[in-house]
Amino acid sequence: MKEALPSADQIAIDQMIAGMSIEEKIGQVFCIHSWKKSPSELADIVGKYSIGGLFFGYKAVQECRDIMDAAAKVSKIPVIGTADLVNGAGSRISGGTLFPWQMAIGAANSEELAEKVGMATAKEGRNAGIHWTFGPIVDLSLNIRNSMMHTRTYGDDPAHITRLAKAFIRGVQKENLMAASAKHFPGDGVDEWDTHICPSVNLYGEELWFKTFGSIWQSVIDAGVYAVMMGHLALPWMDDPYDYRGPRPATLSKKIQIDLLRKRLGFKGTVISDAIPMAGFVGYESFAKAVPMNIETGSDMVLWAEAERDFPHMLRALETGALTEERLNTAVGNVLGLKMKLNLFKEDVRPEVTPEDKAQYASWAEEIGRKSVTVIKDATGALPVKNLKPGSRVLTITCYFENDTRGFIQELEVVDEELRKRGFIVDHLRNPSWENGLKNADDYDAIFVNLHIVARYGSTRLLAGVADVFWTGFWHDRENVIFTSFGDPYKLAEIPFVPNYINCYSNTPASQREAVRVWMGESPGNGHVPTSLEGFYERTV
Repeated sequence: MKEALPSADQIAIDQMIAGMSIEEKIGQVFCIHSWKKSPSELADIVGKYSIGGLFFGYKAVQECRDIMDAAAKVSKIPVIGTADLVNGAGSRISGGTLFPWQMAIGAANSEELAEKVGMATAKEGRNAGIHWTFGPIVDLSLNIRNSMMHTRTYGDDPAHITRLAKAFIRGVQKENLMAASAKHFPGDGVDEWDTHICPSVNLYGEELWFKTFGSIWQSVIDAGVYAVMMGHLALPWMDDPYDYRGPRPATLSKKIQIDLLRKRLGFKGTVISDAIPMAGFVGYESFAKAVPMNIETGSDMVLWAEAERDFPHMLRALETGALTEERLNTAVGNVLGLKMKLNLFKEDVRPEVTPEDKAQYASWAEEIGRKSVTVIKDATGALPVKNLKPGSRVLTITCYFENDTRGFIQELEVVDEELRKRGFIVDHLRNPSWENGLKNADDYDAIFVNLHIVARYGSTRLLAGVADVFWTGFWHDRENVIFTSFGDPYKLAEIPFVPNYINCYSNTPASQREAVRVWMGESPGNGHVPTSLEGFYERTV
């Protein structure tokens, strides 16, 4: 957003700030999470500390509404509801529409569909009491070992990402039901590190940064995105205070948050930190110093602040001068400005989502699935599978990490359901061992090896236990063995010896259904390729 608030709105905000106590101002810059707390428990915290925002993850629609209603009863200033609705409301709210992951939209290569996802997200999210989504992700998937980028991004080309991100933002903000928040400034995806568990550095120099990440950020700011999320990642050309802790993360850098984002790029909207219980943030400095420092150096809201712990830190910083009241007032003003843009001071509208709406959104999800799944390799002409008929026995194998997969989808159950609908007898194995997991391979007319490895903390590399099936060589001299990735699109680099390979870029039901159609020859699997893998395939968008 490059436009300032209308003067009348700014006057109203200035008057509100003038009438607020220091404690109320501090509360407004805290966005606390709602996990493992009842509506009454959260309302107690909101009322006691004048909390400005609530974060929701993996809850039902009515749970979100109940919490927001309880918070509203104890708040003089409206509380803003936030969530990571990057792949639609259903990516975090059960009952909402779950769209394929961002990279699948990149493979569908459709601005129209990206905008429709934004529209559906805004209406379903606001219906649940959510006003602000932390999306789109405008990072670049440049490093195949970066475990948190790939499927969460639109791809690796700045122009392609810009087109789709702007379309999603248009859809989200079209009716002013919801604010979009582009993330993660100043841009993730260059190195392989995950800021949840270690520091990350964007190593691009100034010229290259402005040609790539900078061009994306300038475009979404010019397009009017209401908010920006700061990443816990460093940008050494802009701020390079290396010491024993490494480079300073953007969330603690005035040069990055104010000098670069605000002054050079001209952003006038609201800035929120990424969640602060991440090693990329608290690994650099203690909460006692880092929380007020985050506000003093340019953020307007602290994501996942802990009120009881962090409130004294803020008061102490104001007393010592580590945090100035001037900067706190600016942050509060930007938070109130976002709430005003969303009309929260008038009425917290919750638009009805009709059955017709739900059917429409589901059709859009299916369309993304149909346009995104991509046959990358078919060296032996294995696709479509041959000589299957009702009653044929097929085996599905899922290779996955045993701990929870990011998102609601934990199993590829829809794959098996779709195969059974076609009359096949389906058996399923998860991470079969190399010793005896495939002793009965000859009993099957077709075997589908499915890599279910989406963005996750730490690493998406194939490890022992997950990769055992590839230690057997069972596929050699077999006609109907198909390999499909329902997540990480770079798996072909780890299993280059397989004769065929399909990228779905997503594990959602729409993507699973389309994969089965491609296996059966009912769909061509000719989605675009949104990212390159050197030596294997080139981007086609």
